[in-house]
Amino acid sequence: MALDSAILHEKAVVTLADIICLATPPRQIVRMPSTDSGFVRMDLEETAAYFSQHPLKVKAAGKRILMLPLILFSDDTSGNKSKKWHKFESWYLSLAGLPRSHNTRRDNIHFVCCSDKVSPIDLGGPIAQELTMLETEGTFVFDALYQEMVLVLAPLLCIVCDNPRASELLNHLGSAAIKFCRICMVSTVYLCVH
Repeated sequence: MALDSAILHEKAVVTLADIICLATPPRQIVRMPSTDSGFVRMDLEETAAYFSQHPLKVKAAGKRILMLPLILFSDDTSGNKSKKWHKFESWYLSLAGLPRSHNTRRDNIHFVCCSDKVSPIDLGGPIAQELTMLETEGTFVFDALYQEMVLVLAPLLCIVCDNPRASELLNHLGSAAIKFCRICMVSTVYLCVH
């Protein structure tokens, strides 16, 4: 990308005429139109990084980039009437961008994994690695609508779970704790007395 212009916030444009280069080559001052009319001191590497393309545009190489935020769901399930016996730790996935009427349909909820012998935290480790890769690097897939390859990035929007699972995933004490959190001083004893 040439250094002829770059669009900044507030629709101000910096051109080569706005860049004042000092006599010493390793440092230069870049004048950027802003509210405070200040100068920003950047070396040549910082200036090149400032005017370079976004890494995702370079990776996509002209292809479309699609963002698909994900919702991850975790709970313990059981085929029995009581979850005390033979419970399964399960993880499900759905797309956050779907309309609410479609988001809860059975065909839009995708099974990720399930186990009766492994804890949900141990199951969540490989899921977190895969989701981190999908969020940072993305993957190329064929889009049937556009009839072309696209780069898909899938950031995790939220993890949906009940209170006991949230306490387990976040390493809280849950309902056995004396204090509700580490910041507030309200205790369960105080609520029982009053």
